[in-house]
Amino acid sequence: GNNTELPHPPGFLVAEAVASYASGAEAFNYWLWRQQRTGAELPHSALMSAWFKPGIGYDSVRAVEQARRQLEPLLAASRPAPAEVGITWSDRGRAMLQTEAVGAGRGTRVDFKASVMEWHRLFLDAGINREIRFEGAALDGLKLLITPAMPAVDENFLARLKPWVEAGGIWICVAPTGTRTAEHTVPTNAGLGLVDAFAGVETVLGFPANGTDARGEAFGQSAALSGWCSALQPASAETKTVGTLKTSLFQPERAFITERPMGKGAVVVVGAQPGGDAGRKLLANLAGHYVQQAGVARRPEASWGTLVIPRIGADGKALWIVVNMDGKGGRVELPAAARDAVSGAILPAGELKIPRYGWRAVEL
Repeated sequence: GNNTELPHPPGFLVAEAVASYASGAEAFNYWLWRQQRTGAELPHSALMSAWFKPGIGYDSVRAVEQARRQLEPLLAASRPAPAEVGITWSDRGRAMLQTEAVGAGRGTRVDFKASVMEWHRLFLDAGINREIRFEGAALDGLKLLITPAMPAVDENFLARLKPWVEAGGIWICVAPTGTRTAEHTVPTNAGLGLVDAFAGVETVLGFPANGTDARGEAFGQSAALSGWCSALQPASAETKTVGTLKTSLFQPERAFITERPMGKGAVVVVGAQPGGDAGRKLLANLAGHYVQQAGVARRPEASWGTLVIPRIGADGKALWIVVNMDGKGGRVELPAAARDAVSGAILPAGELKIPRYGWRAVEL
């Protein structure tokens, strides 16, 4: 097509590349290097024109290479710090929601990738180190796992979860996770299939909350609910109601969020998607609550829009790659005197300012 992207502001490409490399990327690719002269996607490439002259992005690429050369010895001698928060990516879940968008309608969009990105953004904004884990991946190193919008939860997935939860992990199962079988049929044994028994809940009924007066109340917030909503009630003595579901459609009130202790950990079910600003605050409060309960390491103190990417050197020392991504400049609070890993300069404890789209490598 002939759609074109807006040019990045000066400095952004370096910040994007540094953040990518620091997070574990092994390459930073440009598409296309030279603008093609025939066929589809003719506007592509801001690096070299079809007549092979430097484009608008050429100087930015040179700046990225300069930063890469500065970073290379630091990254070669360190590794990304393991994340303690994971978000499940399920290719089967994505395919199911592309085939059947459970709960969509009346202005409510159901999209697997968007759901994962929403949860990722929540932890990104909180400055908490996090990563995406495939559905079949091991759970080593994680303390908190969020599984949003994965309709089918099978025996293999729960078999990996159970010992991890019992050892202290917290699993947050977010609607419409559990609403379908692996064969993409509706479970006939329980509303959320295998999740009901695992989470110690009974799904009393399921309904589309779009356009209704259904509200979820939890963690000091009340928010309108949308998408497919599972009305829950505790089905075991240890399961407790953490959030309530209120609607004129049925009585009595049901549970909107439940929590079941399991060994040293817990299983949490979020029965519907809270919407709007109130919904985002509710989920942020929920995330903060379970981050603390799971014992996830808190974020370094940094201004919004500035990333602190933790790495670990071969000698065990912490290395922070600090990048300003919003173009407004930022700051990070150093807990003690540190060393600039590029220049070798000693940095005093306290506030370290980061210029617009700038970056610093700090060895603690």
